Amino acid sequence: MIVDSVNQADRLQAMFGSYGTRTTPVLCYRIGSTDRVRLPRPFFAGILSLDEQDQTYVLGGEKIAFGITGDEVSPPTPALVVPLLTRADLNAAFPTRAALNAFFLTRLEANRAYQFAGTS
Repeated sequence: MIVDSVNQADRLQAMFGSYGTRTTPVLCYRIGSTDRVRLPRPFFAGILSLDEQDQTYVLGGEKIAFGITGDEVSPPTPALVVPLLTRADLNAAFPTRAALNAFFLTRLEANRAYQFAGTS
């Protein structure tokens, strides 16, 4: 997995907990139906290790790669999964549906607009 900023790297690492915070280290990989990957759709992985690997950070850039090792697991209990970005957040950030559609080129881009998370 590659992130484009130190902030994104910090948020990814926070998903797996820290000395003071315990979390469930399970990622859900949503693989596209046309992607040629031999994994179940969706694929849930319990992450055993997260290895940070510099891409451009040491040269003054912000790109960081993570080597992730894990095993397939059952989906976590629904009560443990809380969406960060909701439709209500997008509705609160834009006055009309037309404004929302004009801001994003694709629906996927809107679904990944985490800068609007928590605005509702």
